[in-house]
Parts: sequence; structure tokens; C-alpha cells
Amino acid sequence: MTLTVQQTFDRNELNAAINQIISWFPEYSDEVNQKREQLIDEILATPTLQDIAEQKEFSNYSEDGLLLDSIKLPTNPCQQGIIKVSFNAIAFVFSLLGLKISFNDTIAKIIWYRISNLNLNQLLDAIQKFTEAKTAIQKATALLAILAELMALGIFKAIVIAIKDGMSAWGWIKLVASATALVTSWFVTGGAAFIVSAASSILSAVELIESTIQAVAACINNKCSLTSLQPYLE
Repeated sequence: MTLTVQQTFDRNELNAAINQIISWFPEYSDEVNQKREQLIDEILATPTLQDIAEQKEFSNYSEDGLLLDSIKLPTNPCQQGIIKVSFNAIAFVFSLLGLKISFNDTIAKIIWYRISNLNLNQLLDAIQKFTEAKTAIQKATALLAILAELMALGIFKAIVIAIKDGMSAWGWIKLVASATALVTSWFVTGGAAFIVSAASSILSAVELIESTIQAVAACINNKCSLTSLQPYLE
């Protein structure tokens, strides 16, 4: 489904998204504030979100101050399942923008770094409800609940950083502003727009569906505990 920029969000929503970017990435605050109106104009002048994404594929990750080599990935199937679902849910959202993100150990490590000290029971509950949903509308609704948890856990921000490598700073800011405005608008409107967009393709999202089934099997069916997750640091 092609998402038209003008039908997706307006100037106010883009302004709110830009404020969120500045909060996340204060090092860009001066440039973004100086060119705020230009940034909004360029985004709104772009026909579709896919054109903003330019059909790029990213698999790199970099974050200042974080030594990824020091992070060990968990071997517990439940923890591995949570990592994979977290990635696949965000990747599905970005696929609606025409952006493909490749999963690898580096991205897995940063997701684990973000979530390893947190209580993930609400996320797991949302994942279970996704697996139980039957229709496309039901699954899209359940996915929205997963995304809400991932936004709260900081996973969306982590993936946003992950796609920075290989893009110009300006192109990256445009994409992040668009993606953030899009996701924010979904939650503000109660998710109706997202459900319509996601429902058309969610039943063919094989990796997402399979990863949720595997996570539920590992965490719930085997009664693994999520209350004692700790970072695996060397």
C-alpha cells in the first residue's frame, strides 16, 4: 500500500516529530532548528514515504560510547525470541516506508542492551495476543500494542540510530522525522490509520508471524521467566 505524505501527517505532526528528534539527538538541535521549515517543506513536497526512504537497505549499527563487542547475546530461547520479535515488528513498520532493515548480531546486541534490564511481561503479553489474532485487522491491532511497548522500551529509537550509517545527515533526519511523525500520528488517532495500512500486508509478513509464534512457545509454553533478565556483559 502506497502511503501518501500529505494524507499521512501535517505540519503540526512533523513539528512534534522534529521536537522528538531533538530530544533524542541533541547534537542535531542547532541544524534542525535552523532549517526546521525547510525540512518540513521538503518532506511535504515528497510524493510518498517510499520516496523519502529511497528503497534503501541498512544493516549497520553505530552508537557513540557503546562497545558492542562487550555485549554477549543471550542463549535462552525466550530471550532470543523477544529480540527477534522486537526487530521484526519495527522492520515491518519501516517496510511500510519502503525501507528494508537487515537483521544481524549487531542489531540483536543493541536490542538486547536496551531491554535486558527491563520487565518485559507486558511486551510478552502483547506478543501472545498477536499470535492469537486470526484476521488481518486483528493482527494489525495486536501489532500496534507491540509497537507501543517497543516505543516505550526505546527500541524504535535504537533502530532509528541503526539506519544512520550509509545516509547523509540531512537525508537521515528527513527519514527519521517522517517515520516518527508517522508512528506518532498512528497513536494519536488511536491506531486506525496504522491498522488500515498494516492490514493489507500483515498476513504475508512471514518472519514477523513466525518469530512471534516461536517467542510465545519459548517463553510461555515452556514457562521461562522474564523477571530475571540481566545484561550478558563480559
